[in-house]
Amino acid sequence: MTEAENIGDIIDRMQKTKGEHYALAVKGESMSGFGFHDDDVVIVMETSEFIEGSFSVISDGEQSTFCKLESIEGQTFITKHDGALKREIWHSVDGFEIKGVLVGLIRTFENLPIPPQTEGAE
Repeated sequence: MTEAENIGDIIDRMQKTKGEHYALAVKGESMSGFGFHDDDVVIVMETSEFIEGSFSVISDGEQSTFCKLESIEGQTFITKHDGALKREIWHSVDGFEIKGVLVGLIRTFENLPIPPQTEGAE
């Protein structure tokens, strides 16, 4: 473990990949089996390129979804995994546009005990 970095440095490191980036909040538990949970924030690099096994943002023109893209028998599929189910092949990627690929994750932890502040602490 090393000394904590400035949050700006962490975000800069996530953005070393070329291109535009944006953040999206994960809603629901459809990706919890892959380790992504409700209210996680994913950092996404814009791309329309299919990357085998990538966690990606895709859109049907009206809605976007965060998913894993997999190639099965020459076709690309959207897969989800909610933890209670085994991996679910949810839908063919036909009719969807790839909008970006995951490059980082920000997670906050709520209801953790916070140590009391000592007098004179800055």
